Amino acid sequence: CVCVCVGSFPRCGSLNRKTPPTHTHAVCLQHIEAETELKEELEAADATDATHLEHPEGKWWQICVSGHSTITKYGQRGEEGFTLVKDFDDEAGAEAYADKQLKSKLKKGYVEK
Repeated sequence: CVCVCVGSFPRCGSLNRKTPPTHTHAVCLQHIEAETELKEELEAADATDATHLEHPEGKWWQICVSGHSTITKYGQRGEEGFTLVKDFDDEAGAEAYADKQLKSKLKKGYVEK
């Protein structure tokens, strides 16, 4: 099979190699399932504890803590934007990172909406 796991899983970039994939299709399916679970988690996070900020220059930024991870979304007003998931050793680390990022954005002129 040809591996379709690229992007979110950089260790699995078989399409970028000239050699055949070094793993089986079952691993590819695991990556696809993991991406699906992450997408569902992001959608749930969007509807609950996310902090949403907007900048006068038309940018927006959003962060939420989900367990020991932070989920950050950002972009230009009217666009879907980008998503960044960052994992930490524990929930306290994720909370501290989110607080630090929030303070930084507020200093840069973002306002809570």
